[in-house]
Amino acid sequence: MKLERAAWGSLLLLIVLNLGLFWFNRYVPTQDGPCHLENALHLRDLCLPGCDGAERCYRFNAGTGSNLLYHVTVAAFAAALPPYAAERLFLSFYLIAFAAAAYAFARAAGARTAIPAVAALPYALAFPFHMGFFNYCAGLVIAFAGWAYFWRRRDALRGRDALALNAVAVLAYVTHAAAAFAFVAGVLGLNAWLAAGELSRGHRTLKKRLVACAMLLPACALPVYFLICQPPSAPVRLPWGYLGRLLITGSSFR
Repeated sequence: MKLERAAWGSLLLLIVLNLGLFWFNRYVPTQDGPCHLENALHLRDLCLPGCDGAERCYRFNAGTGSNLLYHVTVAAFAAALPPYAAERLFLSFYLIAFAAAAYAFARAAGARTAIPAVAALPYALAFPFHMGFFNYCAGLVIAFAGWAYFWRRRDALRGRDALALNAVAVLAYVTHAAAAFAFVAGVLGLNAWLAAGELSRGHRTLKKRLVACAMLLPACALPVYFLICQPPSAPVRLPWGYLGRLLITGSSFR
């Protein structure tokens, strides 16, 4: 009980301290953040009446692309708040949601304390955050929440669970394409791990795992469409070596 209280106290303290960094500094210094904020403000101006100047220079791309959650949310906030306050409000929700998703995933895996959420919280402000990849960061929160849901329901998947998992995949894709890939790959990987463990124990549950994989087939449509629509020169390969070195050396917290 004392350990549980200490874990929750540490988690709340870390969240408050990080929120203080957001709100009591003049700016949240990131590389791409100002560009994203400017795009969100243009989107706000396109949606508000009387902003003819924005319509002469910009138009809303209503295609099936991703990277939308931050821009749409901050544009809505900026309709009533100053721009930097709108950005900080989004980042505050992101930080709290990151801790909640980490706790939900750990709880689904059998943890009974908030210690995993405390350990995971520093990654909320890791290298992608400082690069200003806010949609990517928010997309990973959605993916973690989806993995937690799948793990809780892994042995009793029904039709409504298929709808929920595909809805998570669509929301992850709207946020960032990489998050949608990560979510689908994570669920398929968890399914494969479960199938291997059950087969090693002599359980004949392969059909159930194949059905669980088939549930995600609709979720694969948007990421596949994203890849098909990329021009031949588009850099769709991820720098795995670079990302691995960042993680190993601890540079992800620069």
